[in-house]
Amino acid sequence: VSRDTYIIAGGFTNVHHHGVTIANRVLEYNITSQTFTTLPDLQNGRSYHTCSLVKNATFTGILLPGSPSELYDLRTQTSETVGSLNTLYGGNRGQMMVLGEKIVLMGETNVEEFDLATQTWSVGEHNLLSTINAYSQATPIPGPPGQCCDCYA
Repeated sequence: VSRDTYIIAGGFTNVHHHGVTIANRVLEYNITSQTFTTLPDLQNGRSYHTCSLVKNATFTGILLPGSPSELYDLRTQTSETVGSLNTLYGGNRGQMMVLGEKIVLMGETNVEEFDLATQTWSVGEHNLLSTINAYSQATPIPGPPGQCCDCYA
């Protein structure tokens, strides 16, 4: 994975008036060369889902929350089914982000945390103060200057 590469996972195919096919495809798009590369598929088709790049000392990949969730290993280009969400449905009505060492998924009023070491979800210790809907967006904001990056320079 590099700064000029995006991973696209899931979506719809064969959309027509009789229904849709949920895709399990994975594509890599390079913005510099403007080329797509087909990668091995996910185990489960997904649409209207969220995902995030997650990594630790031994793993770099994409977490796709759901019931079950999947981890897509970018080094081996393989997908593994991992723990299911506890309270949120399918991961398609939430916003997921990595906040320091925490991987969180915020749903309508609930928060779940993913432990990359154990590959399990747990219900967060705090709920959201108000309901967010399926079309809300969220983004992490860095901490104070000198604690995380040069965002304030």
